[in-house]
Amino acid sequence: GSTYPNADPNTGFALTYGDTFGSFGMVISATHARTFYHQDENQVYYSVGADDELVPMNDYDMATDSEGVRAGIVGNFSLKLSQNHKLELRTIYTRDAKASNRYFEGFNRDQSTPVSDYRVDYKREEIASYQLGGEHFVQRLGQSGGLLEWRGSYGQATTTWDLRDSFYKVENDEMVLTAESQSGFLLYNDLADDIVDGGVDWTQFFMSGKVFGSVKGGLAYYNRERDFASRRFRYNFRSVAGVDLTLLPDDIFVEENINPNGFEIKEETRPTDFYTASHDLGAAYLMADATIGKWRLNGGLRYEDSDILVTTLEPFDAEATPIESRVKEQEFMPALSATYRLNSNTNLRAAVSRTVNRPEFRELAPFEWTDVMGGQSARGNPDLVTANISSFDLRWEWFPDQFGVVAASLFYKDFTNPIERTLLLAIELQSTWINTPGATNFGAELEFRRDLGFIADALSPLSLQLNYTYVKSEIDVADDPILTSTSRPLVGQPDYALNAVLEWAPRSWGTMVRLLYNSKGETLYQAGGLGLPDVYQEPYSTLDLVWKQRLGFLSKNLSMTVNLTNVTDERYELNGGFEQRYQRGRGFGLGFSYTVF
Repeated sequence: GSTYPNADPNTGFALTYGDTFGSFGMVISATHARTFYHQDENQVYYSVGADDELVPMNDYDMATDSEGVRAGIVGNFSLKLSQNHKLELRTIYTRDAKASNRYFEGFNRDQSTPVSDYRVDYKREEIASYQLGGEHFVQRLGQSGGLLEWRGSYGQATTTWDLRDSFYKVENDEMVLTAESQSGFLLYNDLADDIVDGGVDWTQFFMSGKVFGSVKGGLAYYNRERDFASRRFRYNFRSVAGVDLTLLPDDIFVEENINPNGFEIKEETRPTDFYTASHDLGAAYLMADATIGKWRLNGGLRYEDSDILVTTLEPFDAEATPIESRVKEQEFMPALSATYRLNSNTNLRAAVSRTVNRPEFRELAPFEWTDVMGGQSARGNPDLVTANISSFDLRWEWFPDQFGVVAASLFYKDFTNPIERTLLLAIELQSTWINTPGATNFGAELEFRRDLGFIADALSPLSLQLNYTYVKSEIDVADDPILTSTSRPLVGQPDYALNAVLEWAPRSWGTMVRLLYNSKGETLYQAGGLGLPDVYQEPYSTLDLVWKQRLGFLSKNLSMTVNLTNVTDERYELNGGFEQRYQRGRGFGLGFSYTVF
């Protein structure tokens, strides 16, 4: 069999510098990391056969290797003009580049023979953001003064993705390159987002007798513009009698084979492969926060004028009618909470609010992409509308000491037109986003955060953080002609989630050992449609260990960090109309940090 070289260890560094020079302060941080990753997985795609039985369409065993390089720099600068006036500039730039190669082999029903596939791709993502803001406290306005806050920012995000895919099948006991639509396939994607964001807020403080608090109002504006373009090409088979199709793609698609007697490079860009998008949002809000004896009341109203427009353009026909998707609305979103102080460290709180969940650009654009030959394609839905969410919460909380909290909550959420990803089987497998009529989430949350010195003094270096949430989720799909299940939870909602952190930190030792445990219950990953069953993610847990040690015997400024990640290495598993199984693998990290000052 073939042998593959081992990857280099993952490496990275971070440098941070901060200082003040009179009224000017700054913090600059730079990071760089290089990582390697290997993943083996199995994917199975199903169709619905006679008597509604699931029939495997394709069954693939995959191996993916990737190398990633991430670099970033953050710079925050502050200028104190006077005791009551301050300016801040916040900047960030990140670049994430990843090269991957994926190989799979297995059974494809359309080919009725074993198949294999080679894919290589390179993706580069860059984000740059700049925000300038100010705070100005006005003492003489009103008895308690007022605070003016303003901000303006500009950001840009770009993604470039290049991909090559080649599909093989067995012919005459040999694996040969096929002429299928995604074989000898070239894809080039370019995406650019420009974001302008600004706002101004005024807070008026007040105090009158036993009543004190603030009234706050503000205006905000947000604009996001996107340009997306995809080009698809293919090495089209002409006369390939003289080409050895059993070779690897790098040896087949060479210059001497690109001619009338071999391959021609053919454009296969689709009419839905170019789109522009914009989101304009203007907002105004007013809120009040008042404490009256044992009561604290907080309420407000936010108004948003939102306009989302996605226009899909035929790239090579200027006369073609664009496909437009527009989600334009004005929304009022109220919120009210009341907190009653039962005693000096115990509260009872009730809250109600209304929010919205608007569709993303990619969920509205009819751009279609198939990640795996014979697998499901993903396509946006131009007919999506905004989802509305009404929330009701009741919370009891106890603060036993300065850092500790023990709390219990009940919550109820009502969704109208929730957006869900759905798996359909029409001519081919396709996943898309749809609005379902409605859904409800009802549940309880328990929270605990304390050092364990209250049990015994010897346990004071130990602290425990626990957060457990149980959710009963139900969706209204009884009259939906597409969805398969009439009773199920909301997509993406686990039936429980548990996060736990146990930390041991004796101060005199310069030691910190932290154990982190996360567990998530059964989660609906994808709703099934047109007879295909729903796809569920099985319960999944992770366990990480962090040990940080100050190396005082070498230098008081030197410390070491040891990381063990995903210690239990549980299998990630999806089951239903689509199956996926893989293990993320365990990780080990060793790092050193040195503080110069």
